[in-house]
Order: sequence, then structure tokens, then C-alpha cells
Amino acid sequence: MAEDRMSGYQRTDMEAQGAHLHLENMLPTPTLQVVMQAIAASLEALEQKIDTMSMDLGLLLDDHIRLAEGVTANEMELLETTPTVTEANNRLNDVEQHLKVLEARAEEAENSQQQ
Repeated sequence: MAEDRMSGYQRTDMEAQGAHLHLENMLPTPTLQVVMQAIAASLEALEQKIDTMSMDLGLLLDDHIRLAEGVTANEMELLETTPTVTEANNRLNDVEQHLKVLEARAEEAENSQQQ
């Protein structure tokens, strides 16, 4: 009788295992739709990262352009305010002429004081 009970327990255990396997087979496995939704979500996350990186790169590019424009503006200002060689020579000649005039006046002033 005890053996019948043991064999009954074993049979019940085996039936329970079979029922468990049957339930596992009935559980939903990922369908193509679920897999595609997961892939779509991953792609969307990647697109957002790419968009963020693109915006960051765009801002960096804008900064570089502004810096380049600033340098160009400074160079243009220097070019506009820096005299050409001809202008510099003309100014130098003017200064030399003015210096000669001042020297001549100083000589005249000395001569008039001596007299």
C-alpha cells in the first residue's frame, strides 16, 4: 500500500511536470510585432541621440563661424586702419616737411634773438 502511495506521488509529480511544460508552451512567445516594436523603440532612441548630437555639432559649427567672422572682422578693421605703403610714405614726407619748417622757424627765432 505504501508502494502504491509512492507510485501515486510519483505519477502525480510526473503529471504536474507535464502540466508545467504544457503551460510553458502556452505562454506567449515574442511575436514579430513585439520584436518590431522593440526595434522601433531602439531606432527612435538612436534618432533622438543623433538629433541631439547634430544640434550640438551645429552649435559648435556656429561658434566656429562666429569666431572666424570675428577674426575676419578684426583683420578687415586692421586693413582699413593700416595705411598702405604709399600712404605711409606720404605721411612720412609730410612729417619731414613739417620738421623742416619747425627747424627753419627755430633758426629764425635764434637769429632774431641774437640780433
